[in-house]
Amino acid sequence: MKSIYKTCFSLILAVSLPICSVYADHHMSKFGTRAEAKDLLTRAVNLMKHDSDYALLMMSIGRGGFYNKDLYPFCANENGILTGHPFNVGVDLREFTDIDGLKVGELFFKKAKEGKFAEVKYKFERLEEGVLTKQIYTKISFVTKVAKHVCAVGYYVK
Repeated sequence: MKSIYKTCFSLILAVSLPICSVYADHHMSKFGTRAEAKDLLTRAVNLMKHDSDYALLMMSIGRGGFYNKDLYPFCANENGILTGHPFNVGVDLREFTDIDGLKVGELFFKKAKEGKFAEVKYKFERLEEGVLTKQIYTKISFVTKVAKHVCAVGYYVK
């Protein structure tokens, strides 16, 4: 009887370890995914609709589930000033350009529409633990409009 249990345990272990390994690799990645970015922006939009002051505060301090791996939401008011951002509150988003000179901030404002997620693709240094690295990646940001704010979350393409 012990050998049956031992065989069953060995079989379960042999099947489950590779699955667990793939799952762990996926979830332990330091890169946020497209789906995670979209989900984070959806949550940020919902909180902005409910209580924008609280949402902007949570974005700025990186709390309330608004900082995941290298993903974070941010919002700028109608004048372009970042009012919710973990590092750059007060900066004019419209002045943001990437390394190729693409006017990314202006594109955010041009593409942002209430109730829809648009995409803006650009090149940017990747954040690791809140610090910009020197490695440039393609970044895609989902962008939308919420009342008088333009909000976005970007993920890096590996």
